[in-house]
Amino acid sequence: MNNSAKTLTVLKVLDRYRVVVNAGSVDGINEDDRFLIRTR
Repeated sequence: MNNSAKTLTVLKVLDRYRVVVNAGSVDGINEDDRFLIRTR
């Protein structure tokens, strides 16, 4: 598991449990990765 922090942007909220972020597989994101979403 890679615990390095990277700031991503939430582009769209799909529902209570799913969002679209500005990163993908080329950025090392995997389908089963989990994220901590913080509000300002």
